[in-house]
Amino acid sequence: MSIRIRLTRLGARRTPDGIEPSCGVMDIQKGSESYRIVTDCGLIPVRAQEPGQDPSWHVPDLSFFEDGKPIDAVRLTHVHGDHAGFTPALAKYLGPKAKVWMTSPSEAMIPNVFEDGLKAFERARVRPLFDENDVADVHLRIRRIFKPGPFEILPGITDYVHPEGHIGGACSFTTLVGGKRVHYSGDRCSHDQPGIRGAQLLPREWYPHVIANSDCTYGADPDSDRRSWREEMDRGLEQCAATLRAGAPVLFCSFGIHRGGAVIHELSRHGVPNLAPVYLDGSCRTYTEIAMSDRGRWSELDTLLHVDGVRWIGREKGERYEASQPRAYAVVSTPGMGGPGGAAAFWKRQVLPNPDALLVFTGYLAPDTDGARILEADAERRRTGVNPVLAFEDQDPDGRPRVERLPFRCKVLQIRIGAHDSQGNILEWFRGYRPETAVLCHGSEAALASLSSSLEGDIPQVVRSDQQRTIELEF
Repeated sequence: MSIRIRLTRLGARRTPDGIEPSCGVMDIQKGSESYRIVTDCGLIPVRAQEPGQDPSWHVPDLSFFEDGKPIDAVRLTHVHGDHAGFTPALAKYLGPKAKVWMTSPSEAMIPNVFEDGLKAFERARVRPLFDENDVADVHLRIRRIFKPGPFEILPGITDYVHPEGHIGGACSFTTLVGGKRVHYSGDRCSHDQPGIRGAQLLPREWYPHVIANSDCTYGADPDSDRRSWREEMDRGLEQCAATLRAGAPVLFCSFGIHRGGAVIHELSRHGVPNLAPVYLDGSCRTYTEIAMSDRGRWSELDTLLHVDGVRWIGREKGERYEASQPRAYAVVSTPGMGGPGGAAAFWKRQVLPNPDALLVFTGYLAPDTDGARILEADAERRRTGVNPVLAFEDQDPDGRPRVERLPFRCKVLQIRIGAHDSQGNILEWFRGYRPETAVLCHGSEAALASLSSSLEGDIPQVVRSDQQRTIELEF
């Protein structure tokens, strides 16, 4: 029996340096039976060019589904916004019996991801991309995957679900159909992080013939091979401790899902709460609580986070102000790129004007984010010796947008404790599987070009998703 598979990528980059919102479609024609499976459906905020302007969102082109063929199953590799944040928009395209599959930690976190999306639309005063009814529909269809291994996603179609080390519950899906194995990796990280063991290759019997989705984030960054998670984290801990001993505050801007918990784990494990109060704020609170519970464990290799001595900033009015009264404290708060907006807006008011304070960014900073603007201002300050005044987007007590201007005098540090593989490890991963076909995606134009060139001769068919949206396979 002939089996035909069409693989389509629906996300596309806005700029050469950008990364697309992840969304892949696998259409399977198996004799008289046909199936449509969607893997991930993300959105990426597009920052306003000036403080006070409304943001927008970059999303996959869902007009693809207007061909009338319903979606039979949705699979989420993990719950970062660029992979899962647009999932409710699929609701109107789902077949009557379609299920939304994800690991149990992802299921525990996804309500907060969807809620954050609805709140973002409301704050931006723009037409929402999905509504509460769409969210409710998706919630009713969610099915948990409780452990790694094979399971039947649809009649006669088996998936192997494998931990990929990126964040809690992150996984890949490898579909066995017609004797061929088609792999969707999601984001991947092969080095260990607090609470999460680094990803290993699939069992050999599940090595893919086709890699339909890859993680090429650092594919054009040779410096990524020279960075060590442990060395970067230790550098941040050392400067944090020195700042606290000098009697000044420290702000770590961290992503809520896993990153904030990882930083808190390290601060606690190294005894920083013995030097000064250590606080956890923003959505880091919710996601770290999940990671510390059984809901946050999926693979038997997952471990609990160590958070002794850490204090939670609650949602009661005034708690942040009370926590900021000691001259020396450390706080870990969202957003990871420093803003615009979010809980870190309060802490920047306390930290930025203080020449003895330290502001730490814990990873990549996208253009037009507050973090990127602060790093640019820091470079200019080093060149000229002049402390600038920076404008930031914020909200007044009634929720109305406003622009706040703060003197920028504090010290700044960027540590790269990312949860993606380095350039060398990406190539090693592709060459470890040696598939017949590999689709390169989720990377900048330079990343895909670099990896494509490096893999020439190693993999018979290499496809760049930014140049070829659809490929056809027949078995």
